[in-house]
Amino acid sequence: MPYWNIKDSDKLNIRSLTHLAYFGVDLNPDGTIRTLDNPREKEPGWRKLNTDEFAILSRQIKLLGKKLILTVIAMETDQIETLLNDEGSRQKAVGSILTVMLEKQFDGLNVDFEYMGFPDGKTRTNFTRFMTDLTVRCKEINPQCEISLDIFADSGVKNRLYDLAPLGKVVD
Repeated sequence: MPYWNIKDSDKLNIRSLTHLAYFGVDLNPDGTIRTLDNPREKEPGWRKLNTDEFAILSRQIKLLGKKLILTVIAMETDQIETLLNDEGSRQKAVGSILTVMLEKQFDGLNVDFEYMGFPDGKTRTNFTRFMTDLTVRCKEINPQCEISLDIFADSGVKNRLYDLAPLGKVVD
């Protein structure tokens, strides 16, 4: 459910869903949730998350025993590298995400980091650390916490090819 469609959430056939993923909240490079686009304007995903329409949708999802998932977004390569490669920012991001998850009673998380290009080894390692830390902490809070990950399909394929190249394997 993208934030721009929250206004039409009353038209959803919620009974036919198993999960509803709210898209989403954006991370700042320092690991905080982006709440403002500029000093006078709330970031749209954050603003819609805090509306009566979302609160009603969330209650309906919960009453029907469906899962509510928070999508956390980072769309810029520099933003992702800064966030992941600084230990303090990475840990702050985990805390910020889990705070929103608890406050809004989400059942799980979808991490949507859309990195363009080929991350270096440090960034890949720190992404793994980030996902591991987020998963462990989420499961401590809620053992049934569901976590999923979105990436560009070609990034996964390119990185897989890149990782196999030193082994002398050719992948079509």
